[in-house]
Amino acid sequence: MVSFEEISKNKKSTVEEAFQVFDALPPVKVEELIGWKWKGAEIVTGHPLEGLLDASGWFGKEFYDEDNGQPLVVYNTDGNDGDDTFPCDPLLFFENATTGKPIRGQAATLEAKGSRCRLKTILHRGETTASMFYDQTPINDTFRKVNDTTIFGVMDNKAVPAPYFFYLVKYKKL
Repeated sequence: MVSFEEISKNKKSTVEEAFQVFDALPPVKVEELIGWKWKGAEIVTGHPLEGLLDASGWFGKEFYDEDNGQPLVVYNTDGNDGDDTFPCDPLLFFENATTGKPIRGQAATLEAKGSRCRLKTILHRGETTASMFYDQTPINDTFRKVNDTTIFGVMDNKAVPAPYFFYLVKYKKL
């Protein structure tokens, strides 16, 4: 069986291998996500939206408490500085990203005005674990724990039934 270390190093996997790794990991508690800015990276599996986040300057996520967070934190400039980011409104992000409009440098018009996600504990693939729900769209990201600083996630998007895999690494305490 392939390991998370192999998948994260190569940033590539089959859906089957990614689910094998995901299913073998322990659940993560909502409390472990709260209070952190997380740096994200996608895992290439052939998902139709692959590359969209990276091309649009996706940095990661922020979770303030169980009911408030930001699912799409993006770089503000081309500098790729994790401190030069802003929380992007998901609907505006997806509209701009899918039509090729810029996102970086557009904080004045694309910044989320308030929280855009919440965390809940759900039963997913046989385990009770933390999941993040977008407030404005039928998407949720469910997580498993790799270690104290890294979580493995899978996005479930009602409009695109294929799973989208990514991982998050603790970047900074909020």
